[in-house]
Amino acid sequence: MQYKMFFSFALNVQSKILLVFLFIACSYQVFAQSLSCTKEEKKVLLEHESELKSFVDVVSVDAFMALRIKYHVRLNDFTQLMRLLQDREYRKFAHNYIDVMPRQRVIEKMRIDSIFQDSIDALLIPENHSISGKNISMALKMADKLQISRKKYAFLMDKAIGYARMKRENPTVSFASREMKVLKKVLGRKQIETVLNEKNRLDSHLKSYMIWNDLEKAKLTEELDSSAQMYLMEKYFSLDMFYRDYFVDDEEAMKNNLDELYRYRPRAVRMHDAMITRKRVDAEAKEEKKKKVSNTYAW
Repeated sequence: MQYKMFFSFALNVQSKILLVFLFIACSYQVFAQSLSCTKEEKKVLLEHESELKSFVDVVSVDAFMALRIKYHVRLNDFTQLMRLLQDREYRKFAHNYIDVMPRQRVIEKMRIDSIFQDSIDALLIPENHSISGKNISMALKMADKLQISRKKYAFLMDKAIGYARMKRENPTVSFASREMKVLKKVLGRKQIETVLNEKNRLDSHLKSYMIWNDLEKAKLTEELDSSAQMYLMEKYFSLDMFYRDYFVDDEEAMKNNLDELYRYRPRAVRMHDAMITRKRVDAEAKEEKKKKVSNTYAW
């Protein structure tokens, strides 16, 4: 119901009201990038008021739906996100009349897209961890639970947006070390541990489940307590992943912690390790036997 009411408002509001809203809403700054309309853009938008509504409504709603399809958008961010998209499309629309040369028009529209991208990313990053760094995105999502101050939140978001820019330019870029250094600047170890455990929770569960499933298939679980072993495995893998994340820029500390953890791995993990080792040894022996037979008949 809220969703339908929102789009009813977005599509039926009068052109003059939209223009007034545009000039007010477009006057703020987000992350040091100005979203303000230029005098030239405002002049054109007023002159071509009658052409605005139908064009901008359709384009901005389509852009909104494209983001909804690709990302998770929090309900309380719907209005702000739609406003950003409308403002962006108004400014781009103005350049249909400002720039005569197609190349310059396209360049200006690309520049406007870039300006608004940071503000759009700021809304999406806490719920969509593939846009920026996963660790810093999770910290932003858990800001209220961790009682992160506004100043620290703004600092983390600024860094997260920087990582998002880097990732758009190079999707394979790795900034895990820089990301962790940033988190250590503003959060305590316990807070970071909470963030990382939440980020890794599903992976640690899946890894534990797969091991238990392998052991069950091999009929090796009869003497094991499934609940206890699943709990211990999830704790084990959660710690393993925490050490790899937290000490990403300190190989010696990472190795020492992982070695110590490995000594106390749960019984189910030890059994699975032994099973994998046995399979590998058997496969190597089988391959070696094949080579000997092949050499025997070679001429």
